[in-house]
Formats: sequence, C-alpha cells, structure tokens
Amino acid sequence: MGFVLFHFTLIVLLASVLTSAACLSAYLVSRKRVLLFAFLAFLFYFFDVAWVLQDELMYPGLDAQMTSAYLMVRSYASILAGAGFLVSFWLVVCTVLGEKSRALMRYGKQHQLSEREREVLYLVLQGNDNQNIASSLQLSPSTVKVHVHNILQKSGQANRQELIRDFWRMS
Repeated sequence: MGFVLFHFTLIVLLASVLTSAACLSAYLVSRKRVLLFAFLAFLFYFFDVAWVLQDELMYPGLDAQMTSAYLMVRSYASILAGAGFLVSFWLVVCTVLGEKSRALMRYGKQHQLSEREREVLYLVLQGNDNQNIASSLQLSPSTVKVHVHNILQKSGQANRQELIRDFWRMS
C-alpha cells in the first residue's frame, strides 16, 4: 500500500472518529435522534475502513494463506459494517425529511394554510419562482401568485424572504 494512500486512510479514520464523537456529544446534549443515527453511521464507517486498512497492512499479498474461517468472519464483519453504515445514514435522511415535513405541517396549521397553500409554501421554501411553481403543480402563474399572496397575508410577512426567514425561525 502506498505511502500517500496509507496516510490518506489514516486521515479518513481520524475524521470519522472525530465526527462520530461530535455527533455523540451533540446527541447527549440535545437528545435529537438524527445525531444518534449520524454517530452510528460514522462509527460503522470507521470500522469498515479500519478493517480494510488492517487487511492491507497485516496481510499484504497473503490472501491465499489466510484461513477460510478468518475470511468468513471478515466477510461477515464487512457486510455488517457496510449495512450498519447504509441503514444509519438512511435513518438520518428519513429523520431530516420527516422533521422538515412536520415543520411545514406545524407552520401551515399555525397560519391556517390550505393544503394547496402548503404545497406552494414548500416550493417557495425551495427557492422556486412563480413560473416554476406553476409548472410543478400544473397551475397557472396567476393562481400561484394568488396562493403566494394568501400565504404572505396569513403569515403576516411582506415578501418571500421574510416568509422564508419566519418559517425557519419558527421551525
């Protein structure tokens, strides 16, 4: 294994351990599940990279001499580490998306927005203009303009920037 690749792998291991520790400490303070899932994901990633590094350092070119029991255990360990990494990051993504949709529902209920106005608000929060919102929802641009006007009026905001700022402040 090359000198540069070895040191790069060590940096990746260090970064994954530090990130994992930061996620764990943030979880212990805030009790947000997304941070626990991120901690587990980075921990699984650390072990996956560490086992690959171990095989490259300890057994370079000795694949034929390794026992079948060792290879079986290492295969299962790699599968578990990879699956743990993927599942943990999938849970992070699902949790983040779920929190955003719950925030949208809360904001919509608080300001008594209709279902269509919530859909328009979601697209406004993504930075879409009236034309893009109209094509996404298959509405006319003037209908979208009316929905945006109603959202601004119900939320008490003067423009889109204030609406976006208010939404993220309230979430």
